[in-house]
Amino acid sequence: EDLLLLHQADWLSSLLLERPDKAGVSDYNNALKLGYDPDLRDYPGWMKSRAFSHMLPKVVVAPSTPIGRVSAAVSREYGISDRCQVAAGTTDSIAAFLAAGASAPGEAVTSLGSTLAVKVLSRRRVDSLEHGIYSHKLWGDLWLAGGASNTGGAVLRKHFTDQELADLSAQIDLRDATGLKYYPLLKPGERFPVADANLAPRLEPRPAEDHRFLQGMLEGMAEIE
Repeated sequence: EDLLLLHQADWLSSLLLERPDKAGVSDYNNALKLGYDPDLRDYPGWMKSRAFSHMLPKVVVAPSTPIGRVSAAVSREYGISDRCQVAAGTTDSIAAFLAAGASAPGEAVTSLGSTLAVKVLSRRRVDSLEHGIYSHKLWGDLWLAGGASNTGGAVLRKHFTDQELADLSAQIDLRDATGLKYYPLLKPGERFPVADANLAPRLEPRPAEDHRFLQGMLEGMAEIE
């Protein structure tokens, strides 16, 4: 059986389709993670020379492009109209950017999930390996330039429960900065705003008060942003 490299959105879409394309279908935002160049509309030569290149999605379309209808089985099981179209997706941080309503060049959106992603709407493509900056094609001549830091909610979750986060946040006095200058990471390694595989977490010294420790972490994340 032929194997395919698919992103989560691609795989889920294929499960919904009446006739999934055996060549694999992706959108050019997700496919960027596999080296796809939206300007060239192709994978680079170094990627196509890899032993697994035959597993790459062969069909790469713009996000929101209709790729087929839901299958009869899906329609029956989930009560979805059999006329429902399945469209190509996008990445989570781009979906967050669009949901925030930003639409003018220069507007930016930060998404704080397990990691921290920053996207800025630009009229030109910006890529910087040194700084971990890359650009997603949006529509027309617009690009989303930005990057993703390894800081974020996963670091908070390691140290606090949801209830602790709520309780301790209520104790923070924003007028009184900690000055701790933390760099909150789960483990060594950062992607953005600097690409450094050896960058160490900085979470010391730890104050006696847990709410000050949390505040220091949040200040560090804000500084990264």
